[in-house]
Amino acid sequence: MRVKTDEVLKNLTLADAIAIEKAAKARITREGSEAETTGGNYRIILEATDASKLAEIQEAAKRS
Repeated sequence: MRVKTDEVLKNLTLADAIAIEKAAKARITREGSEAETTGGNYRIILEATDASKLAEIQEAAKRS
């Protein structure tokens, strides 16, 4: 079986973005989030309205 790495990474990134956004919604007010999966980049961007909550967001993301 042949696995396309880009497709696997894209799907993982999108799934993680959804989980992180749900965790953030439950704990803090957020401005927005997005998953970037183009050009070999796989990252999740979450903009929080309160920078003092960043550690709490990271912990919530790890638990998701």
